[in-house]
Formats: sequence, structure tokens, C-alpha cells
Amino acid sequence: MQNRYSPEFLGSAKFSNITYTELRGYKSLSTKHPRHLLAGWLYSNYVNAGTAPYLDLPASGYDRRNASARGYVQGRFRGENLYYGEVEYRFPISPCSSVLGGVLFANAITTSDHANNVHTFDYVKAGYGFGLRIMADKSSRTNVTIDWGFGEHSSGIYFGATEVF
Repeated sequence: MQNRYSPEFLGSAKFSNITYTELRGYKSLSTKHPRHLLAGWLYSNYVNAGTAPYLDLPASGYDRRNASARGYVQGRFRGENLYYGEVEYRFPISPCSSVLGGVLFANAITTSDHANNVHTFDYVKAGYGFGLRIMADKSSRTNVTIDWGFGEHSSGIYFGATEVF
């Protein structure tokens, strides 16, 4: 959990308090092949007091690794309250060497906009996709990642090092 407090006496134009909470879980599906696993990620980011400036509002892709809402452009969904969930199935492609792996993922996001009378869960936008994992370092299980994500009238290719979550 992280709390960002922005008081006026420290230079903020308006007082705001924004809280970020996160939960991750991993379930191995095979003891013989540890790259077979299900991974889940939930997070919320919300203004719990005051009025946050527009660019400080919680937004998609503004999580700690800038990785949420694959399938949509960063910042596409923004509001006072944001709730996000994602699930991945990770699997080996080359079981002997464990160098190549794959991932299938699905995610969902919802935000609120009090100024336009949009409440959290009035809409939920989903994304999905697949990816390739190339093992760069077996001892730390560090991967180079390439993901293809798809959303409603949107898509993208995402590159990274280590897993998304």
C-alpha cells in the first residue's frame, strides 16, 4: 500500500490524498516444469481526499511498472477511482532448455469520473493477448518479454525485461 499526500503548504495547487493498493498471487501448476503457472494481479488507485489535478489522477498504465491495461494506450482510462485486475497463464515453449516461454493474458479496468457522473463499474473495459518470453538469465529467471495486447478498438506491442507482474 502506498499513500501520496499533496498538501497546499508544500506547493500543491489543491490538497489531495491518493492511495495505491496492490495484490499479486502465483500458483504453480507443475513441480516438474515451474514455468507452468497461473499469475493474478489486482490493484486499486483512488483519490480518498481532496481534488487531484488531472495529470495526477489514477490512470491505466500508471502503475509501478507502467504495465497495466495491455491492449490500450497508457493513460487511456483515467479517473478518481481505478480498479484493475489481470490473470496470466505462463508456460514453457522449449521444455528442455527452458529458454523460450509463452504467456496468455486477460485484464479488465474500470474508473470513475465524478464530474461527468460516471461511477466505478458503470463500465468495465477488457483487454487480452499473448506474449513470448526469452530467458535472459536462468539463475534469476529474468525474461525479455514481447507481448501483443488487444482491447476495444485498440491494440499494441509491449517490450520489457522481467515479467509484467
